[in-house]
Amino acid sequence: MPDPSAEPAPGVTAANLFDLGPMVTDTNGFTLYRYDKDTVNPPKSNCTETCARTWIPAKAGGNLVVTGIDRALVGTVTRDDGTEQVTLAGWPLYRNAKDAMPGDTGGQGVDDAWFPVKPDGTKVLLTADTWQADDLGI
Repeated sequence: MPDPSAEPAPGVTAANLFDLGPMVTDTNGFTLYRYDKDTVNPPKSNCTETCARTWIPAKAGGNLVVTGIDRALVGTVTRDDGTEQVTLAGWPLYRNAKDAMPGDTGGQGVDDAWFPVKPDGTKVLLTADTWQADDLGI
C-alpha cells in the first residue's frame, strides 16, 4: 500500500470509485480535489499557508504523468510561493492530508467548497452514481 506521506510523482490519473464514480487521483491513487474559491480564468490558487497544510497542492514538474485524461485539459499554475501546481480544466488540484489511503474521499463537500474532481474538470457532487441506484432498483 502506498505511504500517504510519500511524495507522488507529479501527475493525474482517471479512476472510477464505486461510491463516487469517475474521478481523478494522483499517481499514488490518492483523490485529488478542486476548491470552489479558486479561480479558473486565469487559474489561481486561493488556498495558501494554513489551508495548504490540510489541502496539499498537487505539484507539477518534470515529465507530468497523465493517464486516462485529455492532456489538453491538464496544465499548471504558479502559486504565490513560486511552486508549480497541477490544474485540470483550469482548476488547481489538491490532496486532502486527512485521506489516509488511496481512494479515500474524506474531503468530499468540506466547507461546501472542496470536491473530488472528475476527469473533465467538473466536481463530483453525488455520493452514489444515479445509474447504480437505478440498476439496483433503489
